[in-house]
Amino acid sequence: MPHPVDIHVGGQLKKFRVLIGRTQTELAAALNTSFQQVQKYETGRNRISASKLFQAAQYLSQPVNSFFPEMDDAGPDEKNILSAETKIEVDLIAACRQMRNDERRDLVLKMAHAMNDECCSECVE
Repeated sequence: MPHPVDIHVGGQLKKFRVLIGRTQTELAAALNTSFQQVQKYETGRNRISASKLFQAAQYLSQPVNSFFPEMDDAGPDEKNILSAETKIEVDLIAACRQMRNDERRDLVLKMAHAMNDECCSECVE
């Protein structure tokens, strides 16, 4: 089963190709591959390599990052790319960045240090 990111990248590839009026055969020639392979890229059935994606971006006059979903647009499966531990860390950082009050941020940091069994007493003073 294709990964949601591969499906998204493939959909972007097709969208940009159609927008400039190119066929799969023309894109395939630019990528030195077959139109069947381009079909597989566009559906997400095959992953496109970084070098092929770079070539495609140049041919389609698009920045490479335009092929990838924004973090806010990520579907539930895409958000699970991160390990559970890493996701907690990312969520904690995001929550701290949203805090406008420096004192509250400091309290969160002190609380995290205090909850760490290996932390020194200086961290919570």
